[in-house]
Amino acid sequence: MSWHYASNYKIEKIIESLKIKNTGGYDEISTRKLKLSALYFISLLTYICNAILNITTNSILVNEQYGFGTWYST
Repeated sequence: MSWHYASNYKIEKIIESLKIKNTGGYDEISTRKLKLSALYFISLLTYICNAILNITTNSILVNEQYGFGTWYST
């Protein structure tokens, strides 16, 4: 399985595409705050996304190697 890692540009475009709302979710971060402060944390968010993709990819490969893929019944 091949993943395409995130780039700062892609993360920025995703944040820009969000509808502006003043209410936040469980994390209490509104999309308005997210858009206004995106410049300061896009690199960090890109790093986190790529780290998660890397961990997930490595876990999937290890699990498939030992026969623990989602298509196997236990």
